[in-house]
Amino acid sequence: MHRLYLYYCYQLGILPKKQQPHINRPELERIWKDTERILAEHAFVHDHKFPSLQAIVDYRKGLSQRMETLAAQRAEVVKQMRRKDAPPELADQRMALTCKIAKLRKEDKIAEGAIKRIQRTRESNRIDRENQEQRTNHTRRRERSQQR
Repeated sequence: MHRLYLYYCYQLGILPKKQQPHINRPELERIWKDTERILAEHAFVHDHKFPSLQAIVDYRKGLSQRMETLAAQRAEVVKQMRRKDAPPELADQRMALTCKIAKLRKEDKIAEGAIKRIQRTRESNRIDRENQEQRTNHTRRRERSQQR
């Protein structure tokens, strides 16, 4: 009789049914994307062996200058391609310059993310130190008041 009661409770939804595992695919994809970005930033900083944040900023300035020169070269190639007697290898040259610029932009984006991550980490470390100091000061005051 007890089994029959439990069965009816199960059918009515009073007893919980076994839940199927639910995978939130967009959230998992976002987590993986964030993980890949973080790993790319760590690999970037490790591969270039930057000693400080200022070194990354300087490297980024150099990247922007290289991108500007490559963009100017590409613009010149495009200008030459507009002529009637333009050689066909100019299209390959333009594509090569575009690929180089794309690589530099990707590297610049990774460097920017690394800079932001370092700044956020420094800020959170500073806040943690301040909170730790406040806790130690609070416990010292409490100990002094208890000693009196």
